[in-house]
Amino acid sequence: MEVSKELLSEVLGYEALPTQVSTKELQYIDKRRKHGAFHPCRINIYELSHRCKEWASTKGYILFSKTRLSSSLASCYFDVMGFHDYEDDFKNDFRADTEVEAIIKACTYILNTLSNK
Repeated sequence: MEVSKELLSEVLGYEALPTQVSTKELQYIDKRRKHGAFHPCRINIYELSHRCKEWASTKGYILFSKTRLSSSLASCYFDVMGFHDYEDDFKNDFRADTEVEAIIKACTYILNTLSNK
């Protein structure tokens, strides 16, 4: 799983540089100087995925994620907030091995879409 510097910085609200990802946490460098140095930090990947969903909602999107029982894949769907009636199919379907990874893929797409406007 990869998390871009741009997405991590957007989600955390300050400049951050991802350094290492494991199955439980993401290690990153807090690029705000404290006492003249940058600080290494860690965030639980489930906390990160929750913050990604919150970030997406501030941008006007609603995300739904799930693990598919029929296969070992996870999915994350999103739509513009207020325009989805919860009965239609979603236009965007991001699949990955884990739910966290699917959420990060969807949020990366949203960030890239917003950057291109």
